[in-house]
Amino acid sequence: MHIGDRIKFLRTRKGMTQKELAKELHIANSTLSQYESGQRGLSDVVKKNVADYFGVTVDYLMGREDDARVPHESVREILAGPGLRLLLDADNKLTEDQLKEIVEFIEFKRRTEDR
Repeated sequence: MHIGDRIKFLRTRKGMTQKELAKELHIANSTLSQYESGQRGLSDVVKKNVADYFGVTVDYLMGREDDARVPHESVREILAGPGLRLLLDADNKLTEDQLKEIVEFIEFKRRTEDR
């Protein structure tokens, strides 16, 4: 599986169109299409942006490892912050998927703020 296949897999797993992902990554839809088809290579910056967006490692994208998950703190540690704890206590209607999205967002923000 080449890097384009992995990007397509991650995109479709998230239920996104190429147009939606291209917009999130601030690239042209045609560029993303070329990445996914293997017609165009990705710069290191784009690889990092894609990896950060999906919460995977660049090594996963490049096929060097099969585990798509980024090592991180436990969900309990991530949710220990008082602001998020208040949010969760106030709204018991959040689904498991919504909670996972919150955690993914927090992880994304931590990674992008460290740049």
